[in-house]
Amino acid sequence: MSAIEPEIPDDGHRSRQRQLAGDLRALILAGDIGPGRRLPSTAELTRRYAVGNQTVTRALGILKADLSIVHFRATLRQDDPS
Repeated sequence: MSAIEPEIPDDGHRSRQRQLAGDLRALILAGDIGPGRRLPSTAELTRRYAVGNQTVTRALGILKADLSIVHFRATLRQDDPS
């Protein structure tokens, strides 16, 4: 998962949690994190992005609300093929 950048630069417009959610969503849409694959752990994301645990938890909550992920400890959502 080398596509994850080590830190989220402050773009001055979005909160860091929204920036992280956007970065993860971009990785999902690009296929770097495919359906059925696990997302990095909260601990791994806090380390890689140099953000706090709450920032990661809120970013994952944003993705969950957008239906990009099923739940925090699970895998990326797969659409039902039927």
